[in-house]
Amino acid sequence: MLLKTFAVAAALLAAVPASAAVIGDFRLDGSLVNHAGGSLTLTNNGATLGKTGLSFDRQQGPTISGFNSPTDFSVEFRFSIEKVGGYSKLIDFLDKVTDNGLYVHDSKLYFYRNYENPVPVFSANTVYDLVFTRDKLGESRAYVNCTQILSFKDAPESAVVNKLHLFQDDRSSSEASAGFVDYIRIYDTALSATDVAALTPPASPTGVPEPTSW
Repeated sequence: MLLKTFAVAAALLAAVPASAAVIGDFRLDGSLVNHAGGSLTLTNNGATLGKTGLSFDRQQGPTISGFNSPTDFSVEFRFSIEKVGGYSKLIDFLDKVTDNGLYVHDSKLYFYRNYENPVPVFSANTVYDLVFTRDKLGESRAYVNCTQILSFKDAPESAVVNKLHLFQDDRSSSEASAGFVDYIRIYDTALSATDVAALTPPASPTGVPEPTSW
């Protein structure tokens, strides 16, 4: 048992690049606790907390607070949403004062206002692992299930201002979707493609409820 414990711990440590630190580890396994400690906290905004994650209605996605306006960071989360047609906001970086942010737009990944992947990526009620990473020079990248989907530079709107709002639109529920989020992790720096491949778990993990059971 002791050897097994050490093996599990070693595997977890190996998955985190030496240059990055986990500052937010919200496993959402019946608790909203940040297992990384530190200043980041999560509010569920009316979403229902279960044993494997948060089930949220439109505009009930979680909010992570306690950021010190970082210019470089990474956020990883595993989720599914019901609405992939039109606009469904995934991440709002600017405390919901503008439309800017990361969206699903007609099944494609889109950073409003200027950057969209032309190929549809998302299907309704399907589990995906998404990583958004930004470095100090403003280079931003988004990965879905380990595949880079977006890359752009010099978009100040992708830097965090105090809070991250997930699955919440800045105006109304018309650009938000109901769905499920399994976990959320925040890293204190940008991650490379190799880092992302090591961090991202399988796209269809056990323990995530089927959409019909939410």
